[in-house]
Parts: sequence; structure tokens; C-alpha cells
Amino acid sequence: MDSCNLCHDFQIQRLYEPIRERVRNSKPIASTVGGFSIYKGNPDFYKHHRDLQSLFAASGKGCQLCKSIWQQSSVSLGIDPQNFDTALSNNAFGEQIYLGLSDWSPEAQGMPYLVAVQDLPKGAIRNLATFDVSVAPGHAPKGFEDMLARDVQPDPASEASLAVAKAWHEECLTKHSKCSRLTAQRRPLPTRVIDVGNIQQNPRLITPSGRTGAWAALSYCWGGNSPFILNEATSNSFFNGENQLDQYPQTLRDAIRITRSLGIPYLWIDALCIQQAVLKLRKAIQDSPTDWAFETARMKDVYGGATLTITATNSSTTNAGIFHPRLISPNICQLAFGSSKVSLRLSTQFSDTTLKAEVLNTRGWTLQETILSPCVLSYGSQQMVWECQTLKIGESGRPVLPGERHRDKAFIQKIIHKDISFYEKAKYALARLSLRALPVDYTLVPGSWETGYEACYSRWFAIVKDFSGRNLTVQADILPALSGLAAAFQNLLRDEYVAGLWRRDIVRGMCWCRTNFPHRDHAAIAAGNKGRKDFLPSWSWASVVGGRVINSLEEENTWPLTTLEETASCVDVHVEPKFADPFGQINGAWVLIKAPFRYIQDPAAAMTSTPASEDPVLNERVRGELSIRTSRDEFVQQHQPHPGQKFAVLRLMMTTRVYTSTVDKGETRLPGSSILMVETTGGGKRGDEEHAVGEERQKQREGEKRQGGKGRKREEAKEEWRRIGFFPLSVPAFPDKEDLSKRFLEEMAQARWEWRVVKLV
Repeated sequence: MDSCNLCHDFQIQRLYEPIRERVRNSKPIASTVGGFSIYKGNPDFYKHHRDLQSLFAASGKGCQLCKSIWQQSSVSLGIDPQNFDTALSNNAFGEQIYLGLSDWSPEAQGMPYLVAVQDLPKGAIRNLATFDVSVAPGHAPKGFEDMLARDVQPDPASEASLAVAKAWHEECLTKHSKCSRLTAQRRPLPTRVIDVGNIQQNPRLITPSGRTGAWAALSYCWGGNSPFILNEATSNSFFNGENQLDQYPQTLRDAIRITRSLGIPYLWIDALCIQQAVLKLRKAIQDSPTDWAFETARMKDVYGGATLTITATNSSTTNAGIFHPRLISPNICQLAFGSSKVSLRLSTQFSDTTLKAEVLNTRGWTLQETILSPCVLSYGSQQMVWECQTLKIGESGRPVLPGERHRDKAFIQKIIHKDISFYEKAKYALARLSLRALPVDYTLVPGSWETGYEACYSRWFAIVKDFSGRNLTVQADILPALSGLAAAFQNLLRDEYVAGLWRRDIVRGMCWCRTNFPHRDHAAIAAGNKGRKDFLPSWSWASVVGGRVINSLEEENTWPLTTLEETASCVDVHVEPKFADPFGQINGAWVLIKAPFRYIQDPAAAMTSTPASEDPVLNERVRGELSIRTSRDEFVQQHQPHPGQKFAVLRLMMTTRVYTSTVDKGETRLPGSSILMVETTGGGKRGDEEHAVGEERQKQREGEKRQGGKGRKREEAKEEWRRIGFFPLSVPAFPDKEDLSKRFLEEMAQARWEWRVVKLV
């Protein structure tokens, strides 16, 4: 490589040797930032150029390391990298530059970075550039194996790349106590699996009939219609192993090759292991409801029981394949490291955000497939990523931190396998004390958020938030695509699952709304539920097409700052499953909610008229809500007019938010409220007949005690209502006299709310 004298004389091994001894002989320093421990580096180890002018001159003469340092520093400093003289005065930024190793966290970064830093006046320093120091797999200098990153292979199908995946798998099986306890259990194989065979033997489909064994599962995008599926016409060829490997679609072919290389005998692929009827995916599911419903109900067992799941993260179709050439930049330069060679690359080359943006992570079904799996091997456009209960690491050699707590493998595997003794103790202790569990400060200790039992409802809504931002080819799959996760959460919550919500949390759970992101097809939003054949209750987040679902009252960071009081309560709820799976598609559902009730104007008419004389602020607030696009989208989808239609609002929650002044540190308690907008359906008689079983159950439970006023409530509940919108209210810290939220709460405090039992469908 072309290098200046200073870079030529730089001996990087001498930089690492004292750091290696520090790691061997001491423990990292505990940190209060993010809960990660820290090792101290030596950023000012080697004197480099005397100033930026000298660095710029060396970069112009072809020194690759100096050129990269200059390019990174010019971006951060806002300097024109091609014109140093006009960007800086002669005396500006003229302090000494050093090369050294950064401070690092074993949990977050895994190993130190090579950094270029510069002295500033008054003893300050600033970072100019940051590099990864990597080595070819299996070629790390002895004693430095855990200190250096790994070169990423340009070809993911190479033997070197497959060897990295095999090493991760073997380490997980033999050295991870949490993981090996699960893999040691002999589990029954799924209904059908593919015996992957070997070079001499074709893959073939088998029915294990109760046999136990280890299998991998594939998570991938169908990407349209594929003729390569299991149906009556193709069944014999698959079971007889008549299809050679090169006849399989590329994605399935690559998955079989990966499974073979890992030494796993069986592979589960939905297209070949669930009976399909015809070539079109949508029609196939509709024409084979029994097998499809049975197998989708077992997703928790298929993916949760798999030894690992292979995710074709960067593949958009079954024909696209998993082994794509890597989209990575070439290394900057090589340096001698004793008798070995190490490479320098940009520290930002491999990031978790790149993996999150891959096509597979935009699909609805794949969320539960990857969360339920105890181990996941992901093939992204830049690198492989391994994730299990003990380790989450990229092919680059650095840890990949889970961006969302609901994806935590240890938590999910505990609830799948009913290892929930801690949560049960917390649950019953809180029940005796009649308290809600607030999470401890989860920013200080990783994983401590899960110690709050009640926070598990919030973790469920974090999954809903993630899932609702993804795409589904068949909208009727919206509940089945979460059924495996719902079944796992029921192990923990011991609660009744009701169309995407939970009975004991249903009041707070109904305080959801849709966002603008990600962008959705407005033609689909305009059509709304009117063109859908599946039944979804209006109070469920699953009933509305739109952007990502949010529920601020379920957000974990809301709890330490907000006190919640449920003014509404759930009297009864009924869900009628379409198939045997209680977590899948449904035929009907209703909920009886007892809540403060108030009639309002027709929201559509209120858009073009003045507010009513009674509750003018309330009607003005409703009108303002419908001027917001997301609220208007929900109203367009849910609203179904009929003669004599009535409209009302229910007050579900009262909130108190704590505001702390930055001036005097004084605390102000700011009131708020959560309001549900509803309309009559005009189908009360039909609804009573449809839900006769649930009504009878309600009558039997209350028996002869139901008299007088309670009898009137039962009669009122026969009138069916439909959700058409929701809005939260919160008084700002410094409201003016015209603030609508403040005026609304004042008006509602003076108004007489009627307590009513309302039947929502």
C-alpha cells in the first residue's frame, strides 16, 4: 500500500499489546450509561501528523490511511475535502493528531476501534476518524482472537462463510448453557419435514408421525405465485424424492445447502410442508382451510421448537436466492500485525439498521417466525447475523444489539417453555397489594424491563407496533400471523386473548390509533373493511388498514411519568373462533364496556356545521380530530351510516402526567383523558341473535341478582355500537386560555356523564 513515513512506521500490534494485558488482568468498569461495562482504551498511543495541514498533504500524495482519516474528519468538521487552503486559516486546527484504540464495551462493541484523535486547546480532544481492524476468518494472531473483528466474505456461499455459521451453531450447542438446555430436549418433529439428504441423495418430504429430532425452519418471502408447492398433484414427487436439488427454487435450494452444511437433518418450509390446493397462494389457503388452519396454529411449536431458523432476509422471492454478492465497500488498507496482516475498514460499514431495512423484515408473517425461534441465522445484503439466547453477533465479528426489547430471545423462550416462576410470583404479589407493576429504570440495567409483570402487556403492544408496520399479502392473515406469539404470551399472562388484545388489559388496549408511517395505499384505506370477507371487531387494532399502530398508554417510557386510572371497565367479552385455533381468524366478537358516556353530533356533519349548543367544546374537539388524516382514515373505514344513527364518546381512561420544570425543578401534575368515539350499528337485533351464546353466559353469571337498574343496563347493552375513532387529551405544561384540551377537560368536569354499559362490535 502507498503510505507516508508516519503510517509506515506505525506498528499496530504494539498498540494492542497493552490493551490485551489490561483485559487479561482486570475487569471492565461498571457504567451507568446503557448498563454496559467499559474497558479503557489508549487513544493517544501513537503520534501521527502534527496537524490537519500535514494530514491533508500526506493524503494528497497517496497515503491511503491518511486519505481516509482526512475524508472522515472533513465531513465531521464541515471542510471541503478537495480545498483545504480555503476552508482553514493557517493557524486553525493546528494541534497534534494521534492514533490509538477507543474505549469500548464488551457487550456493545465487543472490541475496540482504531481511532484518530486530535488535541484541542485547553486539554480537550476530538475524534477525527474511526476504523474497524479485521482479520480473515481463522487467521487472527494468537492471543488476539477476541480483540480483532472478522473480514466479511464477498460470497456468502463460500466455504469460509459457511464455516463461520457452522462455528456459531456448534458453539451454541456445546457452550451456551441456556441454549443447550433447549436443544438437548427431544421434540416431536412437525407434521411434515424435508429430509435434506446429501450430495448423493435428493431432498424428500417425510411424515415423521411422532418421531423426535432436530430440524431447521426457513423464513422467507414467497414473492408472488410459485408452482413449487405441496398439493395433490405434486405430493408423490416430493415424498418420493424425485426432484433434484437444482430443480428447487433458488431460495429453497440455498436453504437446503445451509441446512446440510450445519449438519441438521431436516428442514421445514411452509410451501412444501403445508398442503396447498392450487398454484395461487391466496386461493390455496382458502381451498385448504383445514390443513392451513391446523398448521398455522402450530407455528409456536414449529419455529419455537426448531434448532434454528434460517432467514432469507435479503430475498424478495423464492427464486431470488439467499446467496447474493455482498454490498460492501473494499477495505481501506492492510497493515502488518506481527507476521500476520490486518485490514482497516470504516467502522460504519456494518450496521444493524441495514438488516432491519431488508425486504424480509417488512413482511408480517416473518415477525413471529424470527421472534419465536430460539436461534436465528439471518442472511442480509451485507453480512450474516447470528442470534440466540446467549449471543447476537454479526459476521463482522462485532455484537449486533437487539434494537427492540420485545425481540429478546431469553424472554420469549422462557414464556414459550413456561419458565415463568419469576413472573408468577410478581403477579400474585401485586394482586395481593392491588398495585400495578411499574418497570424499574430499564435504561440502567439491560433486561430489567421484563421484571415488571404488568409490563408484559406493554411488551405485547410493542410486538403489535412492529407487526402493524409490516405488509401482508392476504389481509385475512392479520391475526393468524401473530397466533404463535399470542399463544406464547398466554403462557405468561394467563389471560383471555381477544382479537389482538387481552381481556384484563382491554380498556387500556383499546386506546390505540394508526400512524402515517409506513405509507399505505390510500385506495386500500378508502376501501377499508367494506371489501374484506373476514370478521374483525371495530375495537381491535386489526380492524383498520393504515400505518403502524401506537398506544401511548402501553409505551414503557410512559409509565414512570404518567399515572393511569381506568374509568371504564370490561363487563364481558366474547370471541367466536373461525377454526379450532383460539388465536387465529374469528367469526364474531363483542365486548361489553361500562364507561362514562356522552352523546355527540354526527362527526361527518360536524365537519361542515357549527358545534352543538350542548358540549360545544367536545364537538369542536371531535371535529378537529377528524381533520387529522389518520383519524379521518379510520372514520372512513369504520363508519357505516343508517337511518336514525346516533354517535357518542366513552371516557376510557383518566391520566395524570408529571411535568418537571427545568428552571426550579418543581413538579406540575397535568390532567388528561382517553376518549373513544362510537356510533350505533343499526343492527342490534341481529347482533343479539349472533351473540346469543355470550349473552346467555352473561345472564347465567349474574343470575337473579340482575334487577332494577341493572336490568336497564342489560337492555341498553343490546344496542350495538361500533368504534369510529379515538383521541387522547393532555393539558400542556403552559396552556393558553384558548387551549382546546384544557377547555375540553374543564367542560367535561362540569358535564354530567351518564354511566352506561355499551356493547361494542
